[in-house]
Amino acid sequence: MGTALSIACSVRTPPRRNSTRAVELNPNLALAYDQYGWTFAEIGRFDDAIAAEKKALELDPLNTFS
Repeated sequence: MGTALSIACSVRTPPRRNSTRAVELNPNLALAYDQYGWTFAEIGRFDDAIAAEKKALELDPLNTFS
């Protein structure tokens, strides 16, 4: 299980880094928070995922991706 988790996390590292960088470059980009939320959900960080999705909806309440 530890190896599988390690592999799963390492596979998602670049997208997580990309999402973080996108938020740093443009903190008003709702899509970046949406992707950040999905990345958190995939690694089991559900509280962080919910927070990121709420931020995406706050920035763009009419979006169709969150």
